Amino acid sequence: MINTLFEAYRQLTKSRPNSQKPNWLNLLMLTGFSVLVMGIISLLAIQYYQQTEPGWASQTVWDFSSSLDYSFDADHLTLTDSQAQLVVPWWDTDYAQRQAFQITNQSGHNWPVRMPISITVDTASLSGLKSSCADLRVVYYDGSTHSNLDYDFQPAASATNCSDSSATRLTFYLPTALNNNVSLSRLYLYYDHATASAPGNAQTAYRLDTDSPTLALPLNGSTTGVAGQTTSSSTGALRYGGIQSASLFDGYNDYALINHHASLNTNDQLTIELWVMPQST
Repeated sequence: MINTLFEAYRQLTKSRPNSQKPNWLNLLMLTGFSVLVMGIISLLAIQYYQQTEPGWASQTVWDFSSSLDYSFDADHLTLTDSQAQLVVPWWDTDYAQRQAFQITNQSGHNWPVRMPISITVDTASLSGLKSSCADLRVVYYDGSTHSNLDYDFQPAASATNCSDSSATRLTFYLPTALNNNVSLSRLYLYYDHATASAPGNAQTAYRLDTDSPTLALPLNGSTTGVAGQTTSSSTGALRYGGIQSASLFDGYNDYALINHHASLNTNDQLTIELWVMPQST
């Protein structure tokens, strides 16, 4: 087609002697011919790409005909009915970010459901997290349902809040029983929600049955609790099982002192629950 256009232009220029054609007319004809050729080339290119373009940018769901045509992260993506989607659906789209983690029971004992456990999180590195940790959520996915777990948190002793704490302690309860040497995955930290309010009563993180405790005194691997409460013990503290903390008493004039609190003023029954590991020696 382009060769034909060139031949037509040659015939057009031959139809009149050069002496009779002004230079501006030759220049105008040459310019018009160049524009015409470029326009035709552009139309041909557009037609070609319209016929061969697969339309990826216009599709919100990509279809895959064969697994040999692509590769993907099978830990986080799954292929269902030739469509790729997240293995674990997003719990709440108001939270912009999430991080997955898992827990492995290496204590030598089987852990019951609702047993309180603690993990250490570098909250200072979680970009978008509120300094108060008010938008932090611990979420478990069992394969069909999300569970928003109650939790308690304590920034590192040297930190002022979650934004500068590289070792924030999160305590929450196990959503399911976990046997020894078994891992529990599909646990997530959701965060980065600008208008999120602080979660409810943190004491429910220590709930072992249907009732929530009035007072929770988690120990921090010593005779000092994570909230500053202290116990009196001449023998210091003993850590047992890797995550449970307990004070070790020698059996002589030992006691635990809890400062008075208005929540202890009750006319009803009061239950105090202790986990005790007796030793014959």
